[in-house]
Amino acid sequence: MLFPNQTSAVGIWLVFLLPQFGSAEPVVSSAAAAPKYLTAADFTIEGMPQQQYNLNATFEQGVLQRIDFAGSVGYIIVPKGKVDERRRWVWVVPLWLAVPSHYGDVLARYYVEDLLAKGFHVVGFDVGATLGSPKGAELFARFHEHVIREYKLAPKARMLAVSNGGLITYGYGFRYPDRIDRICAIYPALDFRSWPKFELVVGPGAITPKGLAYELTPDEMKSRTSEFNPIDNLKPLADARVPLFHLHGDADELVPLEPNSGVAANRYRQFGGNLKLKILPGTGHGGTECFKNDDALEFLRDKSPALPDKQPL
Repeated sequence: MLFPNQTSAVGIWLVFLLPQFGSAEPVVSSAAAAPKYLTAADFTIEGMPQQQYNLNATFEQGVLQRIDFAGSVGYIIVPKGKVDERRRWVWVVPLWLAVPSHYGDVLARYYVEDLLAKGFHVVGFDVGATLGSPKGAELFARFHEHVIREYKLAPKARMLAVSNGGLITYGYGFRYPDRIDRICAIYPALDFRSWPKFELVVGPGAITPKGLAYELTPDEMKSRTSEFNPIDNLKPLADARVPLFHLHGDADELVPLEPNSGVAANRYRQFGGNLKLKILPGTGHGGTECFKNDDALEFLRDKSPALPDKQPL
């Protein structure tokens, strides 16, 4: 699910490097100094990185700067041309979709280049596959505060969430709904019982990075699933009037349409929220058409904010 053309929900983790949670002061450095692939030496959070990627990315419409923050690594891609007057920005989750990775060269380039050309900044930050954990969401919140302060960005983020990025993004969003302008989700996992399956969320088989994992036993999680599972916590986003757009193939076997985007659409509308679901017939997980979709792009660059930009965090 997480990765294009990946068929095993467990096998993908075998390629990951596992390095300690720290609170390093943020430092911004040149992308040219980045190694071919980031390694445990770049992190102080135990269990990271889980994905091979590097920050030596070049863009026709922007320039990438690396951001080291709180024991993890992120980036901001600054537009080369005129900057959006509202200084709006799009947060790519997981971050490696907008940089060269083990799975391809900037898989989300179609979206990234267009957004940069429109004056949007593009941002990414690595928390690994946190599956919506509280620790992951809290670290996202700290990074959010950092980038809007340091780069004078609009207070609210527009999120581009792909695959396991759905759990990460919605796990952040339902806890901090007033920080989200909108969410564009591509074949997102939203119910961790559907993907990666309950036994991989907590306990000895958990695939979360250890430093950002759920601090619950399997029995505790079973009795508290609805407290943490993003699919069960959509109401705060609906109450905050956050618009959602989902792109999901009906042949996706890794992250099935119905228990994820299908259930989300029905529930969100029942809460009075606006969720547009575009179903791609015959498309599985990681289909190339998911990364060149004009409806998704238009949703991300829509001129109207979900709520006034100028509300403080």
